[in-house]
Amino acid sequence: MKEQLVDVATPDGPMDTFVTHPEVGGPFPVVVIFMDIWGLREELFDIARRVATVGYYCLVPNFFHREGRVRFEFRNDARRMISFDRLDPETRARVEATFHALSNAMAMSDVGATAGALEDLVGDAV
Repeated sequence: MKEQLVDVATPDGPMDTFVTHPEVGGPFPVVVIFMDIWGLREELFDIARRVATVGYYCLVPNFFHREGRVRFEFRNDARRMISFDRLDPETRARVEATFHALSNAMAMSDVGATAGALEDLVGDAV
């Protein structure tokens, strides 16, 4: 498997995007995996890797890119993600502020930028 973080150009600046796909073969159909409130994190990268192992070119764009390279990974002692309702109020407020700063129009703009970048990103892979 090949994987990398790439910057996709958007009207609001570069959007870091996780990309993974098989090393050989192709062309590969494209799958875009959308993040949730937690943003980019290892669990989403693992999902993309699993999908890619069966012959797909996977992208996971960071819709929080306007806030910087946000990574919300609050974990317990067993290294599992902590539920939102178990976070302290200050941390919950920080996560919610980042989430609420993202509008539907911004997300759709990012989807369009991702689609527009596919030819440059994947070349002959798809």
